[in-house]
Amino acid sequence: MITRIQMEVATAMATAGAGLLAIIGSRELGAGWSDHGPEPGYFPFWVGLILLGASLWNGAAAIVRSWGRAVSEEGGDVFLDRDPAKRIATFLGPILAFVVMTVFLGFYVASTTYLTWICWRQGKLKPLRAVALGLTFSAVLYVVFEIIFLVPLLKGPLEAAVGIY
Repeated sequence: MITRIQMEVATAMATAGAGLLAIIGSRELGAGWSDHGPEPGYFPFWVGLILLGASLWNGAAAIVRSWGRAVSEEGGDVFLDRDPAKRIATFLGPILAFVVMTVFLGFYVASTTYLTWICWRQGKLKPLRAVALGLTFSAVLYVVFEIIFLVPLLKGPLEAAVGIY
């Protein structure tokens, strides 16, 4: 079980981390003001600083609110129970696997595998139909991006072996 305060603090920490990364990255680009105007990291630096400050404020406010609730109530508001968490995991797991597979196997193999899995396991399609749908979808993506728009997508070792590069 995940409580509301846990989720609020986790979200505040995640957005604070994003703000901190923006600040660090913009400092590497130059976040000051030069003779020609703002350096490339000037605006990202301030956006990151605002995001970091707002995140710290929200996290602190959530903690203060939870202290007030803890005195008046037992526990806290439930954000996520076991059953909804399982349903979320059935979608989040394959999406994370898709991202990892894209890096190592390329976009087309990953999208075919992901869509086949989703159609078979969650869509309850027969395996052969799910494979056909996954392959067809990836073929359409290839035609649209690679041939029509001339936008190459990430390729993996299978595409290189087949000669699609």
